[in-house]
Amino acid sequence: MSSSSDDLSDNESLADRHKKRAARAAEHAAKRRRSSSDSGSKAGHRTKRRNLFPVIRKSQRCGTCHTCLNPQLKKACLTVREQMMREATRGTKHKAPTPKPAMPAARSSSSNPPADVDKYTDILLPFINSAGALADANAVQQFLKALPKFSTLFARTLPCTVLGLSSPAVLAEFMAAGGVDVLSIWMTEAIGEDTKDANHFLVEALTVLKTLPVNATFVKSNKVTKVIGALRKHDHNDVRMLANEIVKLWMKCIPAGTSKISSASQAPAPASAIQPLAKRLKIAGQVQLQVWWCQYLSLGHG
Repeated sequence: MSSSSDDLSDNESLADRHKKRAARAAEHAAKRRRSSSDSGSKAGHRTKRRNLFPVIRKSQRCGTCHTCLNPQLKKACLTVREQMMREATRGTKHKAPTPKPAMPAARSSSSNPPADVDKYTDILLPFINSAGALADANAVQQFLKALPKFSTLFARTLPCTVLGLSSPAVLAEFMAAGGVDVLSIWMTEAIGEDTKDANHFLVEALTVLKTLPVNATFVKSNKVTKVIGALRKHDHNDVRMLANEIVKLWMKCIPAGTSKISSASQAPAPASAIQPLAKRLKIAGQVQLQVWWCQYLSLGHG
């Protein structure tokens, strides 16, 4: 009986062990199913990959590295990416090298890249001082010779800015050398263009004219006065306001009564010169008729 009871106890212990082993296997399988379901849900809401460097455009590629020669790889240019990494390690702002664009054949005056500003600034550098004004009166002649190089309205604002910073003595030399005539021609050309560059140039040119040391002779003889008079009805508010201010300022330079011809200084013109030609012929005919009638009566025909 003892042996049979021992066999039963051994069978029960084996059954328990099998149950425990099956329970652990079921628990392990449940964990695997949960982990697979969690990974699937996470894959559905995957966050977007963060780009540490800017996108390299097609125009920025070197064209010689492995990825550039094999576009089917759809990888970034290795040369540009290495340069970005070197600049990032130095602490500088990473920027992809861009090829130098070709200059267009024709370019409007309203779009002027900074290269044009540098070019025109280099022309003015020999004549200006550290304050941006003309250095002295001796530089005026060279300054006038360089003005034809400023072909666009945008570029012509730079000489006007330099003149606006110059001293009255330099401006007087500029007037004596005929520089105002150049400004008058430029302003006449700008009046025919309704652009931002034209309006900006007119404002700069009028600002220079407002600071000129003018006198009565200059106001009466220079052609720029007609240009300023035309600008009094300009559509741009600043241009119109500056033109009216210059007219009021320059009119003060002309003494009262000098614009009219004095009657004492001029001899009276003869009546025959004042009368029209037809009236003079009529009077001459009447006089000739009277002379003929007197001669007719004196012969006794009366």
